[in-house]
Amino acid sequence: MSLKLWDKYLQGTAYTFETHEPMHSLAVTGERGDILVGGLGQGNFVVYGLTNKNQLDIFQLAHGEAISQIVSLSKLKNKYFATRCVEGHVNIWSATNHPDRLFTLFNIDADEEALAPLQPPPPKPEPVVVVQRKKIINDDGEEVDDPEEEEPVEEEQPKKKKGKPEPVRPVAPKLIGAPVPSEKDVMIELKWKGLIQSSSTILCISNYTERLTIICNVDLKTRRRVLTNQFKNNKSPTALFQVDEDFIVVGTEMGKMEIWNIE
Repeated sequence: MSLKLWDKYLQGTAYTFETHEPMHSLAVTGERGDILVGGLGQGNFVVYGLTNKNQLDIFQLAHGEAISQIVSLSKLKNKYFATRCVEGHVNIWSATNHPDRLFTLFNIDADEEALAPLQPPPPKPEPVVVVQRKKIINDDGEEVDDPEEEEPVEEEQPKKKKGKPEPVRPVAPKLIGAPVPSEKDVMIELKWKGLIQSSSTILCISNYTERLTIICNVDLKTRRRVLTNQFKNNKSPTALFQVDEDFIVVGTEMGKMEIWNIE
């Protein structure tokens, strides 16, 4: 439950951050490369400033479960970073001292269009029941409301002081047939020569359980992702590395590597 930064010239620890929770992932981000983000505990992350060596912020319950991957989006000048949890959901954040969540991509390694026939139909809206008030005739022959049906007047409750709202653990929608994620899944950003949108980048994601490597286009303007390619690995993938704009290497179990053309 600590983070140590090492000085290669002193050959020792430059300084230490106490995290008070187990740390699962790390990434340097920000336009100047001066922000360090670390995934903590069950879905939290902490933000450190590398210039002044100080803690800038803690975001509670950024995900429903532990954050397994943090990737700075260099294609977008490192102004944003992506976090992925062990449930397979991805959040896109602004890379600032106090990050804002821009949007969430649920089940990022699932093809929603292909799985649409497996999903249950949406629930039918409940019919609206209109209750009519009874009318009675008074001594003057006029219609008036029944006094017995008048709604009781609720007493005003004392106003509570406004404070910072308590974080709520996010609940993601379940997608039937989606690949089963795990803590061994990996995510990297790819350099893609066919990418022309200035607001998008390419993420490459592995799925250890299903033996898949998936490439998707994430667009910050439309807040959507589109699957562009999918590879079925012979063994469960454990590592990803981009050789150049045409090829990636997928490290798998048993020490084997697979080379894939990503054009």
